[in-house]
Amino acid sequence: MRLFVVGFLVGSLILSTRASAVTLYDGSLGTAPSSQGWLSHYTFNGGTETVGATKTTYDASAADNTQGGYSTHTFVGTLVNPSSPVLDRTTGYTVSVDLKLLSENHSSNDRAGLSLIVLSSDHQGIELGFWNNEIWEQSGPAFTHGLGTAYDPTAAIKTYDLVVSGSNYTLLGNGSPIRSGTLKDYSTFGFPYTTTNWIFVGDDTTSARGAFEISRLAVTVPEPAGMLLFLLPVAVCSTRKIRLASK
Repeated sequence: MRLFVVGFLVGSLILSTRASAVTLYDGSLGTAPSSQGWLSHYTFNGGTETVGATKTTYDASAADNTQGGYSTHTFVGTLVNPSSPVLDRTTGYTVSVDLKLLSENHSSNDRAGLSLIVLSSDHQGIELGFWNNEIWEQSGPAFTHGLGTAYDPTAAIKTYDLVVSGSNYTLLGNGSPIRSGTLKDYSTFGFPYTTTNWIFVGDDTTSARGAFEISRLAVTVPEPAGMLLFLLPVAVCSTRKIRLASK
């Protein structure tokens, strides 16, 4: 007679990685970006902020030396919120911003009145300048006009997704690729480019002026892969014979 024994093996299943989004500014709340707990706002030499029902307008177009904008860090480089996402380029992340360029003028070909700056946890990142007809990258610590793409950021509020993976970035506008390139290390310039996990949107130069509307700023990072344990039934066959008692 053969005996069949049902046992269980412990197995594991690696779950697919999920993305976690953190909204740093939500214009639909009708409050200023700096009042929602994730961003600071600073302005120099006459910049103005106007908070609306769905968006905030920042205007630094009065003069070239008018500066300001919104940042995940204070003016001295401290994180506004210690829970801000870690921008790890090895695992990848996406910075999304809904904005519209209202006006831009520059006295230097190497400067822009609106910039998006994103620096990873190891300083590697990108600074993109927005002109009326082009979006271009700062070339490196010398901060000269680098590679660019003809584009009109003044038409309407658009969703810009800056996707960072490894040593590369891709910028999308409403889901369509605008440009891509390699990340830079601007840290030899000094502060604030020695800051890590840094996001900035605004006018950071005294050689250009700009005004823009912003209605959302968010960061998406991958969550660690999870593991699910399960039991696998297994039938074990035994060839041991059972001796019957003789009469």
